[in-house]
Amino acid sequence: MTTEDSTTIRDLTATSLGILWAVLAGILVIVGRYSFLFWGSIPHNGTWPLTGSAFESILWALACLTAGFLFGFLFGIPKTLQKPPSNISQETSSSTSSSPKVYVNRLLGVNTNLEEISDWLTKILVGATLTQLVKIPAALARAAVYVAGSGAPDIQKAFCAAIIVYFSSVGFLAGYLLTRLFFAGAFERVGLGAPSAELIEQLKSIDLSGGAGPVNKALQDITKRVSATPISASFSGDDANAITVSSLVQGNRLRAFEASDFALRKNPRDPWALYNRALLLAEPNNEASVVNQLERAKEEITTATNQDLIESIYTSLIYYRLYLPAPDGYESAIRTADEYFEKYGQPRKASLFVNLACAYGQKYADLAAKDSPSEELSAVKDKAVDTMRKAIELEPSAKDRLRQLVRAKPTDQDNDLVVFLNDPTVRQLLG
Repeated sequence: MTTEDSTTIRDLTATSLGILWAVLAGILVIVGRYSFLFWGSIPHNGTWPLTGSAFESILWALACLTAGFLFGFLFGIPKTLQKPPSNISQETSSSTSSSPKVYVNRLLGVNTNLEEISDWLTKILVGATLTQLVKIPAALARAAVYVAGSGAPDIQKAFCAAIIVYFSSVGFLAGYLLTRLFFAGAFERVGLGAPSAELIEQLKSIDLSGGAGPVNKALQDITKRVSATPISASFSGDDANAITVSSLVQGNRLRAFEASDFALRKNPRDPWALYNRALLLAEPNNEASVVNQLERAKEEITTATNQDLIESIYTSLIYYRLYLPAPDGYESAIRTADEYFEKYGQPRKASLFVNLACAYGQKYADLAAKDSPSEELSAVKDKAVDTMRKAIELEPSAKDRLRQLVRAKPTDQDNDLVVFLNDPTVRQLLG
């Protein structure tokens, strides 16, 4: 959850609790009023003769609360932009834009009947109220007489008038604030097709780290739809991250940069946003910057961070450290893998083991070039073979990727396992 999302939830919770306490306070006053009447001045024989009046008053209070909430809701309904104003761009511009674009173009228009009703009613109510201010007290008095009953004493009528004013006001305030704090964003998110929470978790599980295999067809279809989702100012950081991942899968880096910028503005410390930005920085000879960005993402991991995302961050760290100068590159890659095993246990996907095997391959080649003792070389080779075996056990399809790495040409960029090409154990393992 991003910082902005947490702030929104905190504000919504505080507002809701305040409204709830106001409603409960009003109901307690009603109950207290009839209780004092019962125990103070009215004879009784073990029953409460005012039960009907008390519950009728509470029912009227809830009715006024509901009516007030409805009017507050109508006043707070946001407008839907069907045509883009001149100052809002519909096209993707630079990824370095200083403010998030609000895309308003749609294939299907949003039904705005409720908005039109809201617009009409608010104008009518405001206009009628301003022109009929002097008549409001008399109208309130008539309403109080109706609620209390024509034969009720004046104190009962005054009490009913207080119920109408208090609960209608609380209801209106509740309807307006909750609409502005929650319903407005919810309407916009639904209208713009924001990714669902379930879909976001699916996208977090997509492994885009180095050494990962291709994204399966089902997730490719999902990302195609999500990558085309217009970015709205009401979107959360996770929504923007989902669009970033989907755009990366679809190969639309410009769109991915735009969504990544939006996500980082929402929460600069979000590990998912930092990880996605690291993937966008991945270019030849830029591995050090990618590693630094991934380290930032790793530092922001918390107990609430998605486990698949944590694994992807560590897997990518291992992968990009392999491009740093030896021996620091492969040694830091091995240490990163050991850190993951110590903190989180065994990975769920084979790509981490594949990258770790490459680190051992680099170490073996480096030690062999330095004429290191055969015992040391044998120990490193055994670790590499054991790591490859674990990858295959976790995902049998990892064998294809390992074969590519072992049979790569010396001039290929990913040739870390070529040193084991003629090793009988490796040949038997990979077939």
